[in-house]
Amino acid sequence: MLQYDCNLHCDSTLLGCDAMCSSNLLPLSPIFNRNLYKQLQILTSPSQYIFSLLLFVSKYRDLFLSNSEIHDIHTHFNYNLHLPSTDLTLVQKGVFYSGSRIYNHLPTHIKNLSQDFKQFKSKLKAFLLEHTCYRLEEFYQITSKST
Repeated sequence: MLQYDCNLHCDSTLLGCDAMCSSNLLPLSPIFNRNLYKQLQILTSPSQYIFSLLLFVSKYRDLFLSNSEIHDIHTHFNYNLHLPSTDLTLVQKGVFYSGSRIYNHLPTHIKNLSQDFKQFKSKLKAFLLEHTCYRLEEFYQITSKST
């Protein structure tokens, strides 16, 4: 059973916490929570999703096409993974589409490591721990600023 330290005065279980104690658990600020995740080196659920999805993309990179394999035009996005045009939500939520989309939002210095699985995994985890996000949209905002 999970243990919580409420106000440093009582150590109680999640279900057995009295009213005064449980009310002290609620007002934790998001900044405090983000720092706690960083301090404890724990990925949030969305970060864990991103981490797992990108490890799949890196491991099975040969199953994904890059933009340079689709056309010969040299653009800034040449080495991004190709996103097939689709309006189907089922396809967009699938591993290949969402994995490609998230991969394309990674900073270039991490994308360049995708051939070396161990280094890619290490740098990706460090990046996700540094940039704690609670929603996928936050990841897209963070990565659009850092690329």
